[in-house]
Amino acid sequence: MTMGRDARLPAPAAWEWAIVCAATLLGLWLRLFALDVVGLWWDEFVTLGRAAWPLADMLPSLAFQGPSDVSLDSSPPLFHLLVHAALRVLPATDATVKLPSLAAGTLTIPVVWLLGRRLFSRETGLAAAVVCAVSLFPIHYSREARPYALYLLCALAGFLFLLRAMDSGRRRDWAGFVLANAAMFYASYLASATFAAEGLIVCGRAALLWRADRPAARRLCRDAALAAGLVVLAYLPWVPGHLFQVRTIHSDGPTGDRFASAGFSAVLRAFTAMHDQSGLPWPAILGGLATLGLARHLLLGRWRSLAALAVWAGCALAMAAALPTQIDVSIRYLVNLFFLYAYLAAGGAEALAALPGRFLPNPPAVLAPVLAAALALGCGWPMAAALPVYVKRDSPSIKSALADLAIRRDGADWLFFYRNRHLKIIAEWYLGDTFRTAASLSDRAYRRFLLLTPHDLTERRALPGLVPVRETFWADVARGGAVNRAPLPLDVPYAADFSDLAFFADVFAVQNLAPDLGYATLALYDCRLPGRAVFAFALPPGSTAGKAPVRVTLALRPGKAGLPEAGATVLTGTDPGRLSPAARATARDFGPGRDRLDLDVALPPPDPATGLTFLAVEIVAGHVDGFLELAGLRVTPPTEVRLPPGAPALWQRRAAAVAANTPVLPGLGEARAALGGATLFGFADAPDPVLRLGGPEDLAAYLRAYPDDAPVATVADATGAVRVRYFDPGLRHPLAGLAAAPRELLPGFGRPVTAKGLIAAGNVAGQTLRFGQAQVQLPVAGPAGSRLLLGADGRGLLHFSPTFDRPLPRILDETFVADAVAAAPGEPALTCSGDAPCFFTYAVTPPPGEAGTAAPIEAFRLAWYPQVLTDGTGHNRVTVAYSTDGSRYEPLGELRSEGDFFWYGGEMRMAREVRLPQPADRLYLRFALSGAGARLWSAPGTPLSLDVTLAGTGFAGLPLPQGPVAAASPDGDVLVRPTLAPPALGLSLRERL
Repeated sequence: MTMGRDARLPAPAAWEWAIVCAATLLGLWLRLFALDVVGLWWDEFVTLGRAAWPLADMLPSLAFQGPSDVSLDSSPPLFHLLVHAALRVLPATDATVKLPSLAAGTLTIPVVWLLGRRLFSRETGLAAAVVCAVSLFPIHYSREARPYALYLLCALAGFLFLLRAMDSGRRRDWAGFVLANAAMFYASYLASATFAAEGLIVCGRAALLWRADRPAARRLCRDAALAAGLVVLAYLPWVPGHLFQVRTIHSDGPTGDRFASAGFSAVLRAFTAMHDQSGLPWPAILGGLATLGLARHLLLGRWRSLAALAVWAGCALAMAAALPTQIDVSIRYLVNLFFLYAYLAAGGAEALAALPGRFLPNPPAVLAPVLAAALALGCGWPMAAALPVYVKRDSPSIKSALADLAIRRDGADWLFFYRNRHLKIIAEWYLGDTFRTAASLSDRAYRRFLLLTPHDLTERRALPGLVPVRETFWADVARGGAVNRAPLPLDVPYAADFSDLAFFADVFAVQNLAPDLGYATLALYDCRLPGRAVFAFALPPGSTAGKAPVRVTLALRPGKAGLPEAGATVLTGTDPGRLSPAARATARDFGPGRDRLDLDVALPPPDPATGLTFLAVEIVAGHVDGFLELAGLRVTPPTEVRLPPGAPALWQRRAAAVAANTPVLPGLGEARAALGGATLFGFADAPDPVLRLGGPEDLAAYLRAYPDDAPVATVADATGAVRVRYFDPGLRHPLAGLAAAPRELLPGFGRPVTAKGLIAAGNVAGQTLRFGQAQVQLPVAGPAGSRLLLGADGRGLLHFSPTFDRPLPRILDETFVADAVAAAPGEPALTCSGDAPCFFTYAVTPPPGEAGTAAPIEAFRLAWYPQVLTDGTGHNRVTVAYSTDGSRYEPLGELRSEGDFFWYGGEMRMAREVRLPQPADRLYLRFALSGAGARLWSAPGTPLSLDVTLAGTGFAGLPLPQGPVAAASPDGDVLVRPTLAPPALGLSLRERL
């Protein structure tokens, strides 16, 4: 007795294999289409957050949800192992991370064919394979770096092997069942429901056999039980992790509201309507096709196959309803249901394909299967045709936001985060080593940094001294400076609660620890590795003092399933290389219901020769969910402190610590910028050559140059009065303006230096700049507001990103030519002044004048955000084209109306990367709008962005003399800054399509 019809069918013919191969190749092409256009989304970073780790860290962290840069990851390890292997042998790109899903989703297509062939017929199998190849629903999961595509491949293969084994009883089929199901369990925790469904299918089959052939029923039960036991045995090593996951997601509260987006109808709607813009009622059309398929299967007596498929597809829904968890049930947890629809729709295609055969005397055998596959292709193709829209669904782009961050870093060499998780993994994945981070705080020099704060963080602390840079849809960016003042004086109280960035000013030495401002704790930066922070406290040499009481406060954030393995150790001593443990704590020391623990220790008296004593805190995380972090540090001065005669005052000792860690200049003079990020200007009540501090007159001269500047750090005396102020002119004014008359741009150094890069911004118009005796000609003229980055290797990058929330005349001043353009009322967008078409053009050209020579333009990247109001005729459109001669334009992209009377593309990101067939000396970009029903946006969250790659710029470095450098731009105003290191020119972060 067979479950389906495959046993009565001949072996697949060559033409059947050809159709399946064609469907598989088509499915692969659709899954590869613009795979790297959109960056990874958060759940994919959840995968990457552990898959990129060494196996010794990845496997236990997945099993017990150990601390990581991402959220909890409710997945067994098989998919992560595949991603890990891909990252070991292929470049670390978005496509590499998605590769296991891509392969699994593509291989699913022939498995769907084989399963449909066995369950129903070859026509249904072929049609279902085509549906799987071209439908956006399986394409989506084949392009997502999560385990769903792998799970479905294993689940479908296990179902197929089960049907074959029940029909044949062959050991090889049962072996395939065991291997497929074991892989399924290691791919996803959804496997439990599918495995239970397979058990129900076996029970139903055995019940049907019982009356006709009891020995066969017993053999089936015996073989199935043995195979199931082998699957369970193979999964036993991961059972502790599975049980830990169950405890983690368990919920004692009501669970009925978790199904808002679940169910068969939601799957059907998502499949049929996902990004389809044709206006046709596809849910109704394909729902009717599935209903026809249901009738076809029932009329042909395929009710057993239907019942088995329904059990296999619906068990996940039943288990989701039964299990008390705190996870909202969504479509992604019920992906089996899609294949119930696919086989029903394929049955409908089979029914329609059978009609022509009734009117032909001797229809060829190939007719019905080919027609069924063609009908399936026709029904699914409108969704596949929506791929160009679908792949840009996650606009705006994190990758482009990070590219802007790298281009506009403006001397900030460090990248810090409001929290040590989430934003960190995204920025470090895309930016690589563009910035230095808290993972490498190897010295106590001054650090100019950018701070990224999640844009959607509702509760955040206001941090003093930060300069806002920009707000994006993803993160708010601010610039700041961290002046290190360690060692700290021991004769005054010290307190730290890690609610701001003062840690970077206070710490003497640190490894893998940084403030987590969201929780006001000192936390591990890389949670796989131990962290250590050393605080130094000092008295003048020759001082005497007793022990200093210290209170270290630890914070515990346990996971739901158990206490973390984390531990902390406090060490003290007078030699930072030989500190002794003074106290230890683990999560078990907190006691029930406690989330704070105080450890009281004592600092030993300072070393008489150096005057130093040290306190260190070491933290290890372990691999169990939960965090143990430093929440507070309090140091009380010794009861008796004797300073030697003539000891410096408190403020002088603090200033001496700053001067020992960071170069300090006593006056700015007429200079307008500082080269590099490690130089400060210091001013006191009176000049102090020993501490390299200027006096009031020097401070007044500085403030005349920078009247809006504020200190990045101050030093107070014992009464709290400010005695010293430190300034960083590059913090608020990273670029310096030049004019026709020479002005001192740089204060100079103790030796000649060579700048390896040059940044020019504002009116980049091919000017000739003079720096002392050196001369540099800017190799191009770009739109006003452009930024030009030049490297000493002769490469360059012109970046232009305007905003349309300004007065229209200022916007149009940046264009090369414009006609009938207007500002959209109340929106950061441009449109036409009437119903007639309008256009505007941006240009990158050679420097003006005969003496100018252009740098060859090799390539460019453009991202833009069009919007059109549909009008029923497809009239409204936004078209972009480029030209290298100003006469013949090549199209880049177009968004046009689709006929359903909605605005399209308020955040519709379009992007192109073009490598010119031969270098050009000019580039024109023309934006054409059809009328008032078309708009082009450019705002902080949706910026129009142009990057032009230049070669042969002629810049080979800028020699700067030892003394102050006078600079001038006789051809017009421009903002400039030489850089000691080459600017970031090779980041390919902007998407292309």
